[in-house]
Amino acid sequence: MASGFTFSGPTTVSFRGGAGAATAPRGSARRRGYNGAWDMLSKEWRRLHPFCAECAHRGRERRCDLVDHMIPLHDRPDLRLNAGNLWALCKPCHDTVKRDLEAEARAGADGVAILPLWCLHPERRPHGLAYTSKVNADGRTSGST
Repeated sequence: MASGFTFSGPTTVSFRGGAGAATAPRGSARRRGYNGAWDMLSKEWRRLHPFCAECAHRGRERRCDLVDHMIPLHDRPDLRLNAGNLWALCKPCHDTVKRDLEAEARAGADGVAILPLWCLHPERRPHGLAYTSKVNADGRTSGST
């Protein structure tokens, strides 16, 4: 498969690349804690915060597509319904900027605990991450600014 991704069952995604293969088991959304309580919280959060927070940091108005946990749910399941751990994002920002922030946080001494600060205050992010993986107004990505 040219993309490097293989699917071995409904809940496991594997990526072939680098020195070895990485496998990330991932249960269904419901198994990961996205239940009725989450649906209600997410809907209300999007009503109160209809625009992408990352785009707003960049001076753009773009409707949010999803509600994201700043500290990922698999790291801190206890924060699943904690509004202080949520922010609204468009899909392009979630798939690029948030991915880059998580990778940088995991590599650092503070780990994912630093993510709320970086998510809400881009000026506090490490050099080069404030606007890494820039997402254009049309949702496409371009190089760093």
